[in-house]
Amino acid sequence: MKRSSALIAAIAFTLCATARAPAVASDDVIFGNEPAADASIEGSLPFDAKLALEIDSGDKAAKTGPSNALLLLEGVGMALPEYFRGVAQHEGSHALAVILVGGKVESIDILPKMFNGHIRFGETQWSGNFTKAQDTFVDMAPKITDLTIMAAYTAAFESGIYPDNKHLQLLLLVVATSAWIDFSKDLFTTRDDNDTVKAWNNYGLTTETQRLPYRILWGALAAGGALEIGRGFYRLFSHKSPAKDSGERKPKADLRLGPGYVGVGGNF
Repeated sequence: MKRSSALIAAIAFTLCATARAPAVASDDVIFGNEPAADASIEGSLPFDAKLALEIDSGDKAAKTGPSNALLLLEGVGMALPEYFRGVAQHEGSHALAVILVGGKVESIDILPKMFNGHIRFGETQWSGNFTKAQDTFVDMAPKITDLTIMAAYTAAFESGIYPDNKHLQLLLLVVATSAWIDFSKDLFTTRDDNDTVKAWNNYGLTTETQRLPYRILWGALAAGGALEIGRGFYRLFSHKSPAKDSGERKPKADLRLGPGYVGVGGNF
């Protein structure tokens, strides 16, 4: 009888203790872990999931670049400095070519002035005894520089070295556009004092019929440069950047899972 009373008392005590104890997940009981009370969803996520969330947040912040209005204002602000830089590049190309063929540079002027009824944006004067090829090289030196810049821009745009930063993209586009304008502006020029026309005249191309194949080639190069620069402007203002790699991406955390996973050693 005493044993029965003791057994009944033990069972009653156990039931009371169980009723008063807080609810514990069955997995916590099995693995001996304490329940995480009032834990936030982010705090209960595993380490890899937290890292994925931080990377995802960083990607979204990086995609939020300057507004199109700000980029336009920056471009307008670059116009005047780029004008003088472009004129200096044009006249400097003449001067460098003169030095390379053994001539002497007499003067360089990058300020606009009127000449024979039309505006001349800059002028370089030189002296020396040049062959026909050397004279043509000096006259066409700015166009060679322009083509080099457009080719470099195209190579950067089509490869993985084109910057993601919108401000750097704008700077490259301003320089490339300046080179394209300088290259293309002589496409329909017929004045004898024009650099390109002088080069054609040196080789006996004095009529437009003779020059037509070269103008077509000139136009094709200008159109190719315009296409690449146009694509650059579209990318600048579209705020879309193509993926540079096709590697595996870490899956993002699914917040619908709720509390963190439970296992040996606690939350993981």
